[in-house]
Amino acid sequence: MRTLCPELWENNPYLIPLTDDDPQVEQIECRYPLINRCNQTPYHCLHGFIEFFNDHLRLAVKPVLTWKTRILSLREVRANQPLGYGGTYVTKSPTRIAVLPVTAPRFDAIATVFDLAERMRAELEQFFLAATFFEKKNVRMLGWDGPERARAFVEESIV
Repeated sequence: MRTLCPELWENNPYLIPLTDDDPQVEQIECRYPLINRCNQTPYHCLHGFIEFFNDHLRLAVKPVLTWKTRILSLREVRANQPLGYGGTYVTKSPTRIAVLPVTAPRFDAIATVFDLAERMRAELEQFFLAATFFEKKNVRMLGWDGPERARAFVEESIV
């Protein structure tokens, strides 16, 4: 394996040295096509390389990364609303957006969006609106729901 960060692979017992004249050596220029769907799909960047190698090498590798978090709030957005930076995703039907916490000790005591001050909720709403501001879209937020509604929505969505 040739990479810009060979140190990452130094102690991997599954890699063997390659020679350029070996007929079984194939040079693969890695692509990351999942990045083109980053505002529409809930994947980590590592999934992009897994998808690329699965397609290119006819593999069926599945990621084992699990993210555990709590949902602070659920926002409802009407149909045909552009979302994401640059408005790259347009809702096809009424849609819900989950707000997840990041690691910040000052927010450890917050279990629901209603634990935030009204001003902080207004700032969060403005953040969602700002993502489409320069696209000149008329996005309206339809209200806040807490983690109970978010959990119920997730459970209803599981097939």
